Amino acid sequence: MAERYFFDDAPSTLIKLRQLGEFLTKEVAARHGLLPSSTATFDEVLRTLKVRGVLPTEVANLLFHLKRVGNAAAHENVGSTADALAALKIARGAAVWFHQSYGGRPNYRPGPFVPPTPPVDATVALKAELEELRKVVSVSSDEAAKALLAYRDAEDARLKAISEAEAYRQDKEFWETYAAETEAGMRRTEAALKAAQAAAEAAPPQQLDLLAQLANRQAQQVELDEATTRVLIDEQLRAAGWTVDSRKLRHAAGTRPQSGHAIAIAEWPTDSGPVD
Repeated sequence: MAERYFFDDAPSTLIKLRQLGEFLTKEVAARHGLLPSSTATFDEVLRTLKVRGVLPTEVANLLFHLKRVGNAAAHENVGSTADALAALKIARGAAVWFHQSYGGRPNYRPGPFVPPTPPVDATVALKAELEELRKVVSVSSDEAAKALLAYRDAEDARLKAISEAEAYRQDKEFWETYAAETEAGMRRTEAALKAAQAAAEAAPPQQLDLLAQLANRQAQQVELDEATTRVLIDEQLRAAGWTVDSRKLRHAAGTRPQSGHAIAIAEWPTDSGPVD
């Protein structure tokens, strides 16, 4: 659903990704017997896991980001398509880590990130990034990623072939049904969380320690591209009081140091290439 909303409603994409991040976090807490109740807030569970050393810092950064942008989208209806694309990649990284650590697939290797359909209001920069992501998929050896990209291209062509009004009606009808099914799935998840919490409470501590060690090892393998990594670094600098925006505050765009002002400038030219 987050990928679907990317086409025309970036804030909704961020809200759906926040929900995914919250479910992953609560599932991790329940697997370690640390979920007080299914009604505990996303923030409470995140902080509990971090304080108890269960959630690796690399993954905590991803989930805190999804929480922050999702909250802003829900309460202030803010979020650009660039924010949504970065969040999709961040959520995928967290989901892959969860699958490897808690899904019994430590050797699972995902293919390249398959970009969603370009949004109606895509900027030149965003179109360029999406096209670059498509190229990565096309030259990869991952057949599943290529098949998904081909399917999306075919679906776009199908929708363009029928009338715009009919395409919109069919699309809206499908996603309304899917949303209803998702809500039912969320209710089933509540019961699953309670069962996971009970199982963890009955498990020997050594077993839970081994699970945490596996999760920490897998966190070292989380892969994000440079553009997405910049988003997370910007967020940490901003929290430390810096003025930072790697997309806009760039040397090439005329940004320069200011006396007494903590500002991060992207792509500063040096003899060995641009640095931040």
